[in-house]
Amino acid sequence: MNQICRALIVDDEEDLRDILELMLSRMGVDVVSASNGKEALVHLKENTFDLVISDISMPIMDGVSLLKELRNSRDLSQPHFLFISGGIEFDETKQALINSQSDGMISKPFQADQILDNFTKIFPGKNFKKI
Repeated sequence: MNQICRALIVDDEEDLRDILELMLSRMGVDVVSASNGKEALVHLKENTFDLVISDISMPIMDGVSLLKELRNSRDLSQPHFLFISGGIEFDETKQALINSQSDGMISKPFQADQILDNFTKIFPGKNFKKI
């Protein structure tokens, strides 16, 4: 199958990574996974991605820190960035960063159509398969 785009999933919950990977693969997305922000940075240094989908709260390096590192790096490509959140409230500084430097947030628990809708908005010219 031809892959429409390449995504990096970053979440410390293995089951969630597996579910997202399966959903995105069925949509025609080439998927790579990481369990935290530091691991994601290694992938981002070695590969180019169209989109990063990251949990906000993770051990070792959280999603907000990953976004800051990515946006402040001149050596890394600058993919689109979506957060996945379990409804955590943020201070104004983190919320401002999320609003200004990411493409949005998907709340847990999420549905397949939410993922597809976000991909369609971010990549309007691409035809993702419905899951």
